[in-house]
Amino acid sequence: MNILPPLAPLTACLLLTACATSSGTQNPGASGQSGDASEAGVQAVEAYFAYEGLPAGWRLDSVTTRNEDVLVIIGLSDRLWAYERALPGRAKPAFFSAICPALHHPVWEFIGSQKDIVIEARDRPLSSFHVSCREHAPEGA
Repeated sequence: MNILPPLAPLTACLLLTACATSSGTQNPGASGQSGDASEAGVQAVEAYFAYEGLPAGWRLDSVTTRNEDVLVIIGLSDRLWAYERALPGRAKPAFFSAICPALHHPVWEFIGSQKDIVIEARDRPLSSFHVSCREHAPEGA
């Protein structure tokens, strides 16, 4: 019988990532304000997507920082791009935020309370869209 919670492997990975990136930090209370904290956030988001995966037709291209937020650049299959183009504008945030971590997920602790995960879809020069996970992430599990 497995007594570990289902998110234990991800939580362990996130903790190890944070410890590895913060080694040598003199002031642990300064997390969220240094380059190390931004790097920890990027690594935590990469670990989240590695563990959770993406739906069929979605591709993780890169995870980086932009204006201290974590920027997740994804690509879509041709079929999903066609579907996305047919969506009304008000439905697009829900479509893209479907891959955001829930607001109670531990990955947000690594991002910081004033920072965001931004999903940006770009596959063609004229087809690009971005959405704030903090504004549109699911609240439930």
